[in-house]
Amino acid sequence: MANGHERLDDDELAPYLVHHLLAAGSGLRLFRAVSRTWGSTEHGPALRRLTADVDADRRDLAALIRRLGYRIPPVRRVIGIASATVARLDPINPLRRRGTQAAQMEIEALESAVDMKESLWDTLLVLPADTGLDRPALQRLQRRAGDQREQLTAIRRATAPARFLR
Repeated sequence: MANGHERLDDDELAPYLVHHLLAAGSGLRLFRAVSRTWGSTEHGPALRRLTADVDADRRDLAALIRRLGYRIPPVRRVIGIASATVARLDPINPLRRRGTQAAQMEIEALESAVDMKESLWDTLLVLPADTGLDRPALQRLQRRAGDQREQLTAIRRATAPARFLR
């Protein structure tokens, strides 16, 4: 505690944020893949907007990391490159087929990724206000994640009957 104020534990927060940034990169690649799969459907425009929002969220997280003076360690960059390669293979739906259970699982994976991101913003918001974090920006990001989750849930629910009913 400095001057009666709590301060951020850089040794814990920096790796936490960097892990989220790496996960955000993987999530963005999955959003792009799902957007391509569903691009010609009625859900294509919504998924493209969501992908753009997720990319903006990733950039906001990277800016937060820079603002706090944190850096991405070189080994983490290598891990990020490796995970990007694996993500391009898309083990969930490699053939990019909409009419399969794999396509449903992709949407569920997107929901999970957004849940994780929403938890990140919530975690940062429970830290004391005097830590220097931009609370209004974090609240905006948390609300946007909630909106993204609702949109993905609506898409999952709308597409499930066509997939699982004959």
